[in-house]
Amino acid sequence: MFLRTRARRSAFTLIELLVVIAIIAILVGMLLPAIQKVREAANRMSCQNNLKQMGIALHGYHDTYGKFPKTRGGGNLSWAVYILPHLEQPALSLAFNTAGSYAATSTVNRSTPVKTYYCPSRRAPTVLASHDGDGSVGDYAANAGSGAVWDTDTKTDGVMANIIDVRLADVLDGTSNTFLVGEKHVRKGNFGQTSYDDSIYNGNDLPNIGRFAGVGALLATKVDDAFQVGTANGANFGSWHTGVCQFVYCDGSVRAVATSTVADTLRKLANRSDLEVIPDY
Repeated sequence: MFLRTRARRSAFTLIELLVVIAIIAILVGMLLPAIQKVREAANRMSCQNNLKQMGIALHGYHDTYGKFPKTRGGGNLSWAVYILPHLEQPALSLAFNTAGSYAATSTVNRSTPVKTYYCPSRRAPTVLASHDGDGSVGDYAANAGSGAVWDTDTKTDGVMANIIDVRLADVLDGTSNTFLVGEKHVRKGNFGQTSYDDSIYNGNDLPNIGRFAGVGALLATKVDDAFQVGTANGANFGSWHTGVCQFVYCDGSVRAVATSTVADTLRKLANRSDLEVIPDY
């Protein structure tokens, strides 16, 4: 008589399975912040590259015309339109200039996004409602000068002013000490709203395409900061990178400026010709 022995099959018990799942969840939870940090570091580098490309394009425009573009040109076309040929966007540039104005440009062309104008920490290239119809928005603005409010008749201390032509020779404080373009503050919840987040091609809404820095226009410290100026649509710089706002300077360098930087230092960095010593920041 033969005795049969049944092989014991090994398997997870329910408790063991739950323990394994719990361990995996803990490991994922530990890794997630690191993954997010890596993603944000990559986004920040991409934003730096965007600013670098805009700096090169603005210098290309300056080499061609002997001056920087105004914040708003003829037909309410913004500075972002005028540098399109230097961002390898000749067809889109031609479409705007053939139409002769922002309003006359077709909705299709007004709604064509240029990736360089978007910070990946904030959003992907997109089209949102804007003044005079739909348009492609953007996350960067020109240095319009120091102060807190738009005054198209007197404001001339920035690099891309609205009523005067500015040349590199006019940047008396030194090109490495003067903002050229920076990340503009768009309050969370105001995406696509007229005046708050208008088309980057539309020069009709001046604070949308140019921003100030200084007294009354500090850098935004959080994505939902209220606008820090006395106008309905705001005019300060700000980013979605924690603790910093990035700028391309007139020499083409890109630097991150701490959002805690004091108003007087910001004023000096925004003013191209005050001849004041800028402290460490």
